[in-house]
Amino acid sequence: MRPSFARGGPTGWLQRRAERARADRIVASLPLYQVALWPDGWEHTEDGGVIVRDTHEIAEARRWYEMAERNGAGQGQSRAPQAAKTMRLHGIGVPRSLVELSGRRFASEQAASVAMRLIANDWVEQRRRMLALRAQTWSGSRHRRFDDDNAVQGLLRWLVDLCVAEHLTPAARFRLDVRADDGYGLKGWRCRVRVDLDETQCQAVGDAIRLALIPWNRQALRDEKPHPLISVWVERGERAEDSR
Repeated sequence: MRPSFARGGPTGWLQRRAERARADRIVASLPLYQVALWPDGWEHTEDGGVIVRDTHEIAEARRWYEMAERNGAGQGQSRAPQAAKTMRLHGIGVPRSLVELSGRRFASEQAASVAMRLIANDWVEQRRRMLALRAQTWSGSRHRRFDDDNAVQGLLRWLVDLCVAEHLTPAARFRLDVRADDGYGLKGWRCRVRVDLDETQCQAVGDAIRLALIPWNRQALRDEKPHPLISVWVERGERAEDSR
């Protein structure tokens, strides 16, 4: 069977294949516990241990399980199986055994990965495939609904200062513009950062900010592709004003 070049011609098809192969390699290299707890559900300790933290998805699953137990308590039976079916309809499929690991400390990354394989191997492997296909949307564990431009601007300003303090980006004067985007019925934010740096440094600043945003950000499907609700563009601005 010959490949279809319906979208973008042969060059576009080859580019999509290359991107898919790159995504496969990245996801295949992730330890099992990171696949299970994506995007920010773990914390490394100084002695090499791993502490399991709540993601937005895990916290939501816990609420569903607790609600099922409360609803079934009066009838002397568990509603957990029924809750699991309902959760899957809403795209929430975290196994209860994984939810109950929240706060658990493992001596090493290997021990954390072994635990994930023992309690939810099939689910984790399915999740790995979803990540590789880039169809997995996510919500950071600190995600919340932002009320206005000022709230988003304040968060980004703090994260930029933090990136500079941690030497992840060069110190520079910058200007930050935030605009609400609710054209898809789900309110998002378009953020433009102008900074007095060269193009290569601007790209590094953008990468650092987008990475730092993960715990507060959320990703949703639009046109069958994942898009972050808080999107960031960094561009060169020789006379960027200091918005801090």
